[in-house]
Amino acid sequence: MRNIIDSQRSRIVGDNGRFTKRVLELTDNSARFNDVAILAVAEKYGKLATFDRRLRKDA
Repeated sequence: MRNIIDSQRSRIVGDNGRFTKRVLELTDNSARFNDVAILAVAEKYGKLATFDRRLRKDA
């Protein structure tokens, strides 16, 4: 975890409710909340890195 946080390629973002609101716009499936939150952040920054095939497909 420390390597990810310290990496120059990583960006830690705060929510302030913005991404949570976007997640609620995109889905009502609480089981997908975490994945959709990742997509909401990726939507803003235009980038996504994941090994999760379903998440890649959704993106």
